[in-house]
Amino acid sequence: MSHGGREVSSASLHAASDAPLADPRIRDTVLAAVHAIAERTGVDVLKVDIGERQLDIQVYGPEILVVGLLAELRRNTDHWHRQRYHTPLWISPRGDA
Repeated sequence: MSHGGREVSSASLHAASDAPLADPRIRDTVLAAVHAIAERTGVDVLKVDIGERQLDIQVYGPEILVVGLLAELRRNTDHWHRQRYHTPLWISPRGDA
């Protein structure tokens, strides 16, 4: 996909439980983490959509950029959520929580 002549890639993360992203504190933490990671790594974020159970993100550049950003986001925010709430935030790549 392209936007304004630039390559755009997208990917999603899915929550491990019912509607954790409906909580404004969790949603704001995840959104802040997206932007902090993107700024630190030089990834240009086009769009972030956060629903109650899913995060969708679009970035300028190849798919490897969005995959890397979401891998770091998942690692950081899942660790934070486990420490704070004692449950995972995201579904694991293997399908178990």
